[in-house]
Amino acid sequence: MISEIGEPVANLFDDLRARLIEEYDVWRLVDQRHFEEFGKPHLSQQVICDIDKTYLETEFEKFSSLAKIPFEGAEEKKTVPGASIVLRCFRWGDMDDISDQFQQYPKPLHFVSASPPQLRRVLREKLVLDSLDWSSDTFKNQVYNLSRGEFKRLRNQVGYKTAAILKLITNGPAHTAYTMIGDNAEADAQIYMGIKLFVENKISVNTFKRYLLAMGIKEQEYKTLIPQIKIPEGITVPGIFIRRLRNKDIRHSEPISSWINYFDSFLHLACYFVYAGLLELKMLWSICRYFHNKNDVSLDVICGILEQAALFFSNKEEVEAMLQLSQGLKKLRSNIKPTPFEDNFLPPKLGAIDTSLTEEAIELQLLQWVPQEHS
Repeated sequence: MISEIGEPVANLFDDLRARLIEEYDVWRLVDQRHFEEFGKPHLSQQVICDIDKTYLETEFEKFSSLAKIPFEGAEEKKTVPGASIVLRCFRWGDMDDISDQFQQYPKPLHFVSASPPQLRRVLREKLVLDSLDWSSDTFKNQVYNLSRGEFKRLRNQVGYKTAAILKLITNGPAHTAYTMIGDNAEADAQIYMGIKLFVENKISVNTFKRYLLAMGIKEQEYKTLIPQIKIPEGITVPGIFIRRLRNKDIRHSEPISSWINYFDSFLHLACYFVYAGLLELKMLWSICRYFHNKNDVSLDVICGILEQAALFFSNKEEVEAMLQLSQGLKKLRSNIKPTPFEDNFLPPKLGAIDTSLTEEAIELQLLQWVPQEHS
């Protein structure tokens, strides 16, 4: 009897010992599934979106809130207001006009989550409830960290998220633009910017390494990360959009950090997407109607956002269309007074980083931008 028990226990310890001895492999964290082909030539615009605190209102600052997450059903999870319709419009376009629906859509939408893959089923059910489908999802295999006793790596998402996004890009087509959406709860802005600079050849592999190490990844993670990355030709990250959480500080390191576009509401993001060519302007009517009817956003606020967003555009026809939409909404109620312009709703910065910056200057700004909890 003792030998029958002892042998499995010995095998278990042998397995644990082998796991600890082998080199840490960051790719073992990446649990990624693709649900459709997203390498067709006309699908040159793709969106990568975080889930927790970006798409879903997730609370994990307190242990009690964190402990409840695995036991929540799909109906209990709360979508950030407007997130589903904005991403659905990006993916499928104007559902009332199917004339070119199958030529341009669906556009690829990728979700990257730091949650474990055990939550994939309930998150899938939640997205179905939101009438949203997607091209791929990626979850963090925390069992790998636990099996190695790497408890500090449970909360640091830099290595995992960098690997997850670079895997998507590596497996995707050349000449593709990836727009990235996240939040300022942790370090999404810094992670996305590092990837942008790397894939657009603004920084070398060595600079990228020093930045990632400063962000808290270990030498072992980096050694397994880079050899498997082969960036296709012509990859860009034209826009980085970060949901601004009120209880979180925002770090700045100008001018690098000025390429981060912060938004408070997904209606702001919808306006940014129109500006960036990711949404057709005519879709704003459905989106505004959704915000008013489903999310109880007042027409005063909606008209104020539209009129402020109209100032972003240089094309006269687009400016007039934005203002006409606002005027149309005002006809629904006689006493609408648009809210004052918001100081934080600024024209978006898109495209490549200022080419006058040397790589040394970029690296210095990146290192100054590292959040204190990562340094």
